[in-house]
Amino acid sequence: MHNGGTLSWSDAQLVLAIARSGSFKQAGAMLGIDQATVSRRVAILERRAGTPLFSRRTTGAEATDLGRELIEAAEEAAQAMQRFERLLQAARPPSVVSVSAPEGIATYFLGPHLLRSAPASFPPLRIVPLGAPAEIQVVLDVHGEIPVGSDHRLRRAGSMKFTAVAGRDYLAERGMPERLSDLRRHDLLHHVVYDHHPAFGAWADTLRSAPQSPLLIASTSSGLHRSMISAGGITLLPDFSPLIDPAAVCVSCGLPDMSVEVYVTAHPDHLRHPSVRKAFDAMTHLFARSPWFQR
Repeated sequence: MHNGGTLSWSDAQLVLAIARSGSFKQAGAMLGIDQATVSRRVAILERRAGTPLFSRRTTGAEATDLGRELIEAAEEAAQAMQRFERLLQAARPPSVVSVSAPEGIATYFLGPHLLRSAPASFPPLRIVPLGAPAEIQVVLDVHGEIPVGSDHRLRRAGSMKFTAVAGRDYLAERGMPERLSDLRRHDLLHHVVYDHHPAFGAWADTLRSAPQSPLLIASTSSGLHRSMISAGGITLLPDFSPLIDPAAVCVSCGLPDMSVEVYVTAHPDHLRHPSVRKAFDAMTHLFARSPWFQR
């Protein structure tokens, strides 16, 4: 909806993002917009409705009665839009197979590894942001649920383990923390996703107990990684970070095990096409062979 006019699909996506993430900030991170833009667009929707859609609390955003009804309608709209996209895409064999994936996995794993390992007969790939329409999706479990329809074909790719990570130069200057409590005297960097996924509760508890707020809260894994290396600090990243960048070091300081399940999924309509099946199988094998993801 724009300036109180006709509702658009982006309005439904906005409502869903807030509902799924629990906050305006995290919804913005999911959609690639800032928190101020989320607030402005929600305000436009609320002016049109004449009543609040979300109650703002210190713990996040809670839907009102009307907000919950709109979330339900947005879920139905999302399913209809996904079916619309599938029918369009399935009508003709794709010359390029689209893959949606979390930004960090796309940047550090899928792009480089698929380019190195893909045979000459492999179909061209287009990697798009998580949530964008795609023949193949790489998804993470969210609150113990896999965010795809029950009609999708699903393969578990592995488990992505997270740990404290820092740059070598930073540790040489500030010293290696030996205990969990030692983290509180260090510069800490953060990712907005860690506030809302239950797998990262131990890290969130560490930040809350620190005497100062994180020096940086990033919205992308690549941005968090670059800031950690260039500016210094300790953050939470996958334990394969040193394989990506030798300047990164895993910090063994007593953080509890934290991991997220990774899945590769596609709808059967898309898998009818040989190029999509080939890409789907190749991607699942790529994850299975990789030491980055624990089986």
